[in-house]
Parts: sequence; structure tokens; C-alpha cells
Amino acid sequence: MICTITSSKNGSEDSSATTIEGWHGWSHERAIHFLHGGPIVILDTATGGAGLAALSWNSEAPMEADGEGQWALGGARLHSIALLPTLAELRGEQLLMRSEQPGALAHATLFLPEAWAAARIESAADERALALEIEGAEGALTLWLNTAPGESITLGWITSDAEALLLREGQLCSIGGTRAEIGGARFTLPAGEGCQPLP
Repeated sequence: MICTITSSKNGSEDSSATTIEGWHGWSHERAIHFLHGGPIVILDTATGGAGLAALSWNSEAPMEADGEGQWALGGARLHSIALLPTLAELRGEQLLMRSEQPGALAHATLFLPEAWAAARIESAADERALALEIEGAEGALTLWLNTAPGESITLGWITSDAEALLLREGQLCSIGGTRAEIGGARFTLPAGEGCQPLP
């Protein structure tokens, strides 16, 4: 089994990526995006195993269903987004997500702290990318994540080969990649990670 951990930061977020290879035939990648003063987004992908994959979250107190794909955690909220078909099961303090197809899991979890718990969320997802638009009393942001960094992918109104793009407070922040097209406007991305003003 091989485990690799990387991290990066820019003006609007810190992120980490963990890859585990060769665990009973599975490879698992987890990317965590800590948006400064805002939500936490966790993207999990797993491939290669012969059976079904599962992902669970545990809390100190029982969770409560709060709409489709949403659960209340005290004053905070958890939002579940499946990039591949997933079944969710709530067991008191544990939320369990199981893949519906053998050999693959792709799932995003959005943790909204209390200040963002009432935020409006719009999401679009497929097996290769995730786009989140979050608007609340604390502000508005768009987060776009690519599960195959280096490959140019179009989802919604964004096309990019970046690992992650964050649009917030008039800035475009990026991790990896070389280019992005956002609503028809084209951007050259800085090497590694960095931010630039939006027009």
C-alpha cells in the first residue's frame, strides 16, 4: 500500500490531497478544500475494487435529515453530492454512502458551518467534475473541481484543466492547470497555484 499526501494554499483557500493505492485492490483519492471563513468541501474518488465502495461520516450527536441530500449537524449542515450514483443511509450519528455500481465511488461532501448553514446551494456534477455555487449572508462563491487534473473538462459555464478553481470576491484562484474559460472569458492560470482578478 502506498500513501501520498500533498498540500497547497492561496489567498482564499487551503487544500490537501491524499492518495492511497493498493488497498485490497482499491485506489482512493481525497481532496479537501478549506475555504477561508467559509465551507469545507471534500471530494472522494475510489476505483479498482471488485465490490461496492462505501464512505461514512460520524458526528458527536445524531444527524437529522434536512431535505434531499442534506443533514443538520446542530447549527451546521452537511450537503451530499454524488458524482456517481450513491445510496445514503442515516444511522443516528453515522451517515453512510454506498456506491450503486461495483468498482467505483465518486462523492463530494460540503460542510457548511453555522454562519453559512442557511446558504443557497446550486450544484452540477458528473463523474469527472463538480461545480458548486454557494450564496449566503457571509458572501457568495463558486468552486469548480476536476477529478482528472490536466484533462480539459467542461461543466456548466466553466472549462478548465485545473485541479480546482475558486471564484470569490472578484478573484479567480486556481490550483494546477494552465487555462480556464469562464462564461466566455479566457484566463491563463499561474504555475502551481495563485489568484488573479476577475474582469
